[in-house]
Amino acid sequence: MTKVEKKCRFSKNRGKSVAVFGGSLSVNKESQAAKLMWSEYLDMHVTDYGHGGYGFSSLQGSVLDQVNRAKKHDIYILWASTNDYTNNREPGTPQDYTEADGYDQSKLVTQCGGLNYCIRKLREVNPRATIYVFGSLPFWWNTGGYDPASTEVNKTGHNFAYYVSLQRQVAELQGLKFFNQFALPILTPDTKGRFYLKDNLHMNYDGYANVGLYQLYFLATEKALYKP
Repeated sequence: MTKVEKKCRFSKNRGKSVAVFGGSLSVNKESQAAKLMWSEYLDMHVTDYGHGGYGFSSLQGSVLDQVNRAKKHDIYILWASTNDYTNNREPGTPQDYTEADGYDQSKLVTQCGGLNYCIRKLREVNPRATIYVFGSLPFWWNTGGYDPASTEVNKTGHNFAYYVSLQRQVAELQGLKFFNQFALPILTPDTKGRFYLKDNLHMNYDGYANVGLYQLYFLATEKALYKP
């Protein structure tokens, strides 16, 4: 932790107010194991807006609803969930609901359209805020939930890694830093029993404590503690 502690001590994000949006993985009680690290080492003040079952598509309980009631914070974290994939929502394209399509509201049904909406809305709430996109965490129902080369797909014809790749593309298109949680080296089929609950979808306290170290380093430096 010494290396990370040093980075935290001199981080520009120290003492900031942070809002977290997303599905259950962003807000479950176990997630406090990570957020307490943010508070302890970066003196962050964290507010959870997340809600179980929510994703970026407007066709379900949506992160759009969360950002619509967001208060002013220094940092906004858009923590991508598994719900757009598991609910078979169209992934869309990085240009959905952007200037490129005239902010076409019909594109809010896609993951990309919803994500772009959230970014635009949060910039209206606080134009000076920093926005980070945390990519979805892997899950272990089948290879489609963690293997980029998997041929196991949802009803849209895509595996989960494809959804994550679009999350990164949206962030890059919007000029935002992307934290690739899907590729965290500690999350593998061999460690899922240690870090995940029996549903093979949600993380336990140990999982968040370990992932939290990587999150902490990213929040302190805007860089990955591993090669993504």
